[in-house]
Amino acid sequence: MFGEERTITDEFPKYFLDYREKISEEVRWDYRLISSEGTWSGNIFDFYFKIVNKITDNLNIPFKIINGIRHEDTRVHEAVREAVANALIHADYRLPRGIVIEKGKTFFKVSNPGSLRITREEALKGGVSDPRNENIFKMFNLLGVGERAGSGLENIQLAWKEQEWLAPDLEELYNPDRIELTLRTVSMLPEESITLIKSALKNKYNELSREKVVALVAAHQEGYVTNNRLQQLLDTHSRNSSKILTSLVDKEYLETDGIGRGTKYYLSDVFKYEFIENNECCEENDVELSLDEKIVLDFINKNIFITTKLCIETFGFGKTKSVSIFNKLIKLGLIKKVGSGSKISYILASEV
Repeated sequence: MFGEERTITDEFPKYFLDYREKISEEVRWDYRLISSEGTWSGNIFDFYFKIVNKITDNLNIPFKIINGIRHEDTRVHEAVREAVANALIHADYRLPRGIVIEKGKTFFKVSNPGSLRITREEALKGGVSDPRNENIFKMFNLLGVGERAGSGLENIQLAWKEQEWLAPDLEELYNPDRIELTLRTVSMLPEESITLIKSALKNKYNELSREKVVALVAAHQEGYVTNNRLQQLLDTHSRNSSKILTSLVDKEYLETDGIGRGTKYYLSDVFKYEFIENNECCEENDVELSLDEKIVLDFINKNIFITTKLCIETFGFGKTKSVSIFNKLIKLGLIKKVGSGSKISYILASEV
């Protein structure tokens, strides 16, 4: 893991490291570094030090004064570095898709192949450590990087709580096994979400508890919310988060997809017209599209149609974002909705 990429892949054929930066709408990636490009060693040690300053660059965090000395390295900087190191330490390099680190305008996403070796609750609470790769763990620890005594996620959560940002989202995926940690640098209750929810619910907004507002905001910001995610956001237990989500479904503010633990909760059609209104262009002839809207339009052009499910699976958008994009393209007269119920799809307006 500390040699050359070609030597590493002899032992681990699926080994792959990928760092992506996407800040602007105009390009696919503002910066990208992959282990197989051949211009550097491609090992995990060099990968870490090549990206660690880049990923924390431009973090909008106030510096601290300690003993009269300015310190620009904050707990958030440490948390992001720790998230990257932990992905490298805990990855199962025999599995496909490799390690992917993403930096966006308002988020960091760190994903690595492998499953959790402790329970999700233990990982979030801290205090238990079971690294998959002991030697890599020791190497990073000698450099003063990586979790100590299982404190990794706990430290990250504290850093995010200090900034009053949305709680870190730890998700375990399967087929193939994969761990995904998303760190959003947005407020727990961002103004844009609150404005949208208030506009849709009018006076009924005042009847909502803070916990229910957090659930609706999460569904808006992240595309959907789950019981596990709400537990993280509210630092509560499963029964309470289930009660909150069920209440919002009963009020028809959320709609469900799936059953049991895998149930996802999306904002309902109560909010649909707010999405349309917020996405209207100032002028009818103003058809300037975002990169995501162009990608969806191009997909329809090549494949004749698209559905919400296809949009989610192909581009990784949440249901809310997909609906928002469709509504804007409909408003601009570029696409049309056909079918009804589960048979709804979207085609080019010129095809109708």
